[in-house]
Amino acid sequence: MNRKTGFPDQNEENGTLPRQVRVDSRHQYRELVDNLPHRVFLKDCQGVYISCNKAFAKDHGKQVNEIPGLTDSILFPRHQAAQYQEREREVLESGCTTEHEEYYSTRASHKIVRAIRFPLHDDRNMVSGVFTVLWDITKEKQYESALIEKEKEFRRLIDKASDTITLADMRGKIVDANQKSCEALGYDYDALTSVHMSKIDPDTWSHTSSSTAWQKLSDKKSVITESVYHRKDGSTFPVEVSMGLLTDRGRHLVLSIARDITPRHLALKQRASLGKIIEDSLNETYILIRDRLRFLQANRGARENIQFSAEELKTKTITDLCPDLPGSLFRQLVTSLNEGAQDRISFETTFRRKDGTTYPADVFVQAAEYLFYPVYVIHALDITQRKEYEHKLQSAHDIINSSSSVAFIWENREEWPVRYVSENVHHVFGYRPEEFTSRQVTYAHLIHPDDLAAYMIEVKSCADNPRQNILAHSPYRIVTRKKEIKWVSGYTTVQRNENGTIRYFQGIVEDITALKENEFALQQSRDQWEQTFHSIPDIVFLLDSELRIIKVNEPGCRQFGEACDRLVGKRCHEVFHESSAVCPDCPVADSLKDFKPYTREIHHEKLGKTFLVTSSLVPDRNNGAASIVLVVKDITERKKLEEQLFQSEKLATIAGLAAGVAHEINTPLSAILQSILVVTNSLDPGRPENSKIAEECGIDLNRVNEYFRRMEIDYFLNGMRESAVKASNIITSLLDFSRPQKGEMKTVQLNELLDSAINLARADYDLKKKYDILNFTIEREYDPELPPVTCVPMEIEQVILNLVKNAVQAVVDGGGHRKPLLILRTARDENLARIEIEDNGPGIPEDVQKHIFDPFYTTKEVGIGTGLGLSVSFAIIHDKHHGVIEVESVPGQGAKFIIKIPIDKKEVL
Repeated sequence: MNRKTGFPDQNEENGTLPRQVRVDSRHQYRELVDNLPHRVFLKDCQGVYISCNKAFAKDHGKQVNEIPGLTDSILFPRHQAAQYQEREREVLESGCTTEHEEYYSTRASHKIVRAIRFPLHDDRNMVSGVFTVLWDITKEKQYESALIEKEKEFRRLIDKASDTITLADMRGKIVDANQKSCEALGYDYDALTSVHMSKIDPDTWSHTSSSTAWQKLSDKKSVITESVYHRKDGSTFPVEVSMGLLTDRGRHLVLSIARDITPRHLALKQRASLGKIIEDSLNETYILIRDRLRFLQANRGARENIQFSAEELKTKTITDLCPDLPGSLFRQLVTSLNEGAQDRISFETTFRRKDGTTYPADVFVQAAEYLFYPVYVIHALDITQRKEYEHKLQSAHDIINSSSSVAFIWENREEWPVRYVSENVHHVFGYRPEEFTSRQVTYAHLIHPDDLAAYMIEVKSCADNPRQNILAHSPYRIVTRKKEIKWVSGYTTVQRNENGTIRYFQGIVEDITALKENEFALQQSRDQWEQTFHSIPDIVFLLDSELRIIKVNEPGCRQFGEACDRLVGKRCHEVFHESSAVCPDCPVADSLKDFKPYTREIHHEKLGKTFLVTSSLVPDRNNGAASIVLVVKDITERKKLEEQLFQSEKLATIAGLAAGVAHEINTPLSAILQSILVVTNSLDPGRPENSKIAEECGIDLNRVNEYFRRMEIDYFLNGMRESAVKASNIITSLLDFSRPQKGEMKTVQLNELLDSAINLARADYDLKKKYDILNFTIEREYDPELPPVTCVPMEIEQVILNLVKNAVQAVVDGGGHRKPLLILRTARDENLARIEIEDNGPGIPEDVQKHIFDPFYTTKEVGIGTGLGLSVSFAIIHDKHHGVIEVESVPGQGAKFIIKIPIDKKEVL
């Protein structure tokens, strides 16, 4: 081979070849070079072209014989020509072969090529020229760029996913994770990729459970299970985990996609995460002898990849390097080349290296002649990395397509036409992917009309802000092909160019219909519970173990006069007793001891009410006390009724005793009155029988009467008679008061009824001994024209007696130097009879007047008053006689009680 020209030399190892052989050899070599798809050319030391093949000449629109004598400055742009000259100068100066990737621009096209430049030596071993071969790698580079861009887009989608996605080796060490994993687990990326999965998911990755998981994975390639994830801070949250096996450069990896299924949320979502898998590919060229299908030669790239030397390759057939390509099949594939029907064929097969490893390759085959041999020129492109990437990409797509999340890319135009959508869109929305990409359906077409405006505002707000490129949408509704309404949520990423102009939108949309239905059902249940809770008429508290109020119903808030949120956080004893100490008889304390319900009566001093308090515990999962239910029933009225019943029974007993005492006293009192009458009648001189007996006894009755007068015996007899009559009247009133009444109405004179009540009051032991009622001045201002009134006399008398007793006690207890005074008035007020009982005591404060007729309300000391007198009086006047009882008082100026009852009332209701 002539090192200067690149064509066979005249001399070979065995001597000089005949001229015809040399001519034929050059012809065959030229034919082989011209049939190569690569650009081949030879230059001298000055950069002048000496020769080239047809492919190179064709690129420049010339014949092969027109290229010699030209330079790069003629054929190429200035900057490209300068680059070629610089790299050829490098070969000439170093004497070594170089390899570069370069731009190859001609008038017809622009390509990317791999340029290999060989130095040519003359007989003196001096570099005399440069032999260059250009491999067209434009499509390869375009494919690599497209793969890189696709990977970047897919990675952005993965990082915006709302699920946690991790990639771990088979030992459990995390090798990759998305942004959501870092946020959900509380790690930064570097820290998370140094953590073992057993710390994140011990239930799945523990030694005892991992074998089962791996068995499921090996059988099914993927498995979906529920587990519990552990955050960095020790907290946990339940997840639904989808796990699958991936293979990356012979290494098995486990892809885990976990979704938080805490109740505010129960949805399914799967994401895929792929690491970077794109690497530079290599071109390989083989020359195969046609008849024997044995290799004749291979270039450096092929030898390095296949791991066989040139001599070893000459002993190998196509089947030795491609086990899946037996000779019969290969001959069938190249039939069209042999027949001239095609210039080149291509297919995909698998190559096996010397060490037994294999790799897939895209193969391009051409028929040619080389050194008298009919050969096949085979160009092989190692597509191992592309295959691995396609497999992982398909796995990731499979994971997304099997999930409830749909990936979208839509344009920034009206109604958002869809550029790309994942295949599972049919399962979620009912439309086929091609219906979106063909513009039959736009993204805006999916959104529910009632939610479209709000969605557009969200997107516009994000789009108008150059600094905001990520938008987490509020849940909204979509309408499927079948007119079904589904709830979705998702993330939208705004893709902008360097000027900030929006290129397109991309995002993931997740079907959360089941989650929303659960939320609606939960909210409805919560609302019903709240409505029931607040509708309970009794007061209900929920307490924690520290007796703090967690929740209280509205009756409780109304009862204690505070807003519910102000009661929450307070301890129950602070509310009931305004004390920081636990109540001595606290039912909650007892319930906490033995987990049994307890009931206690508790009196609220400030409210003046009595409550029946029942406590019971709500157990937690560990049979501990999760909370305490406190049901508080206001039994104030019941207690009052019980007290009234007690007082009524007490009064009935007293009335019985009074009746018995009255009867017992009445008998000797009658004898006393009868004896006084006998004595008086016996001293009457006008009675004949008295005079007769006196004469018989020698007594002058007149002188006896004079003796009685002087000794005032008659005065004492008259006093005895008057006292006995008065006592008899009191006994009669007492008997009338003690007799059971049936509420029958009678017509009585009120003036006489008041006098009877005064007589009873003056005979009252306590009023005489403790309050000295006999020292009171009692003024009567009766209306003599007042007609008889229809009423229940005993009840009206009871009211008057009660008011008189209260007035006497108030005057005496009030002190002062004024002389005690009671004024009783009667008058007619249209159709009403008016009774007034007035005193000159200290008066009644205004705040007391508001409650003076309330049951059990009293200002007296314990044991002196029951608080029932005025409430019973009010009931008698208001309820039974349809009248009015009221009080007028100015503190320091006494008090006046006014009673008005109908004059002609016929019955008592």
